Amino acid sequence: MTNRSKPPKPSLNRGLSLKTIAFLVGGLAVYALVQPIVNRNFGWNLPGPWQIVERLQSPETTRTREVQKEIAKAGEKAPSNYNSSPDKSLASPHKNQESADRSSARSPGTDAERSATNVETFLKKLPKNRFQSPAGLVYGPGSDEGHRLKHIERHLVDIPNRPGSHGVFEGSMVDFLKAIDQAYLKATKREKGTSMKEDDGATVFEATFTSPIGYLGGEAGTRQRNPKLKRMRLVVRDGNSVITAFPIR
Repeated sequence: MTNRSKPPKPSLNRGLSLKTIAFLVGGLAVYALVQPIVNRNFGWNLPGPWQIVERLQSPETTRTREVQKEIAKAGEKAPSNYNSSPDKSLASPHKNQESADRSSARSPGTDAERSATNVETFLKKLPKNRFQSPAGLVYGPGSDEGHRLKHIERHLVDIPNRPGSHGVFEGSMVDFLKAIDQAYLKATKREKGTSMKEDDGATVFEATFTSPIGYLGGEAGTRQRNPKLKRMRLVVRDGNSVITAFPIR
């Protein structure tokens, strides 16, 4: 017996069916009639039917589609937390890298960045990257954040998961600096509701304000529903160099 091989089945990739070709030819014919009317009435610049055929047949178009598919696949693999925007470092010490507002408490970076001009106007620039307030307090390099101004910015926003207490000042960076000056002047004048004591080579000032200046944050503040605070603690060294400042009970 001779084995007769069965004829191969027609491949779908060898070409388009007659119905599909007829449909495409009909569509192109309708498009050829409509295209000049649309261009004339609407001022568009639609390509002619033969230009469309040439583009569909060109290898560049096929390659473009392949590239677009690869880009789409790559995009699906990108992590959900990916951010294509580059980080922007801020030159001034009172600016923070944060850029988003907080609804319940202002972000220190945002407040400092938006009021940069006001801060620079409020503080006097000194040599060695130091800044002096109208009351004579000096903010210079130091602390884990690299600068004392950056350090006190941490008290412009709550840190709910911080163990213990975290005093949060409610207001902008300029408001905070003004309140620190007020606390310093009130305490040095020995006004009622103030105190001043020496502690390990530093001077600790405390002053009470007539209205709340912030609230208690951190884990302790969260447990107590963030009570309002009217008192400020200021720690300085060498007479007027600020170490830290924050609201307290």
